Amino acid sequence: MKRGMGTKKQPVFGILYRNGMVKAEVVDDAEAGTLQPLISQEVSMGSIVCSDTWKAHTEIAARGYVHRLVSHGEKQYSDEKGNHINGLKGFWGYLKRKLASKGGIH
Repeated sequence: MKRGMGTKKQPVFGILYRNGMVKAEVVDDAEAGTLQPLISQEVSMGSIVCSDTWKAHTEIAARGYVHRLVSHGEKQYSDEKGNHINGLKGFWGYLKRKLASKGGIH
């Protein structure tokens, strides 16, 4: 069964806030219909949203956000304006290491 982003792994959605806090939530899939309402619930209209180029994020600008894209597939890690998603990527790495040390991830 295909789950999130072309993998069989359980998808998890996350938002890194400017204050360093992270909201992470297990989701059924990584499709726009699932992810965009979560963004709308947490992020004020007009805010800058930085994301990778996953197809579920493509309509963010049309929903009233300033959308900054980073294409890791093209070895791009910042959009030349200082916008990046490295903080959230770092959180996922940290979380995986912590869960693995407790036997919670394989």
